This record gives sequence, structure tokens and C-alpha cells, in this order.
Amino acid sequence: MTILGRILPDGGNNAALPFADAGDIPDWAVDGVEKLYSLGIVNGYSDNTVLPLDNISRAEAAVMLYNIDNK
Repeated sequence: MTILGRILPDGGNNAALPFADAGDIPDWAVDGVEKLYSLGIVNGYSDNTVLPLDNISRAEAAVMLYNIDNK
């Protein structure tokens, strides 16, 4: 998420993260996650988490790239 957030142009204010585990996001990654959430590229999981310390699957990465391409 951080890499994708860095390559996207700044679009204004980033939304505050509503995820239950937002406090687990490392400080260096918060801006990227906020940007992807603000743009609707990342929505988190159904249990209101984003699982920032877990690895993502290829399918999850593909969905993020697809969402970027269709914004």
C-alpha cells in the first residue's frame, strides 16, 4: 500500500482511517494507506480491519491495481 500510495498523485486531504487496527500501521506507512483509502482503492476487510502487518495475497494486490486503473 505504501508503494502504491507513493506513485499516485496527491489529491488533497486524506481521510482518517476508520479501521479497528489503524494503530498497528507503522508511522512510515500511514500516509500511503490513508491515500489509498481516501481514493477508494482500499476498503479493508469486513471485520473493520486492514491487517497492516500481514502479507497481502496476489489477488488483493491485483484488486488494488485494478482499482487504481479504474479511478
